Amino acid sequence: MELEDVLRQAGYDVIGPARDVSAALRLLRAERPDGAILDVNLAGEWVTPVAEVLRAMFVPFILASGYGAEDLDGDLVFLARTAFDLDFTPDQRFFYVADGTNHKVWIMQRDSMEVVGSFGQLGHNAGEFRNVHAVAVDSKGNLFTTEASENKRVQKFVPAKGTKRASR
Repeated sequence: MELEDVLRQAGYDVIGPARDVSAALRLLRAERPDGAILDVNLAGEWVTPVAEVLRAMFVPFILASGYGAEDLDGDLVFLARTAFDLDFTPDQRFFYVADGTNHKVWIMQRDSMEVVGSFGQLGHNAGEFRNVHAVAVDSKGNLFTTEASENKRVQKFVPAKGTKRASR
């Protein structure tokens, strides 16, 4: 059974497959997917431009390919996974993205998909991360982050005084 058939039977809408990089990029211009499954090589061309667009759109993707990491020639767009998790503010206007590769949390506006801020850096102190792994927002707008690497902890971030807390 083809992967496309398996996904459709599981209830997913499939906007591909794309036979080559140009076709994949056209699909991305027409519709923003929730996620993507990529082969490294499409019709003899590396799929790097597609992966770069997906990363810029904060769309998670996985590689389903016969190529191993050693075959990717250090292509960081394939080797560095960025978006590990996301969660929405209670009012659903914004969402947080756990960026484990860059050790930070991105704040994005949901309707425009624009980055409106970020925080964090590599470290072991409060507000710093070592591979931030997951994010969760409670009903009061407090943000919780977890780290699965060396820090192995949960951090809680409370909206600053004077900022409007998101409401349900």
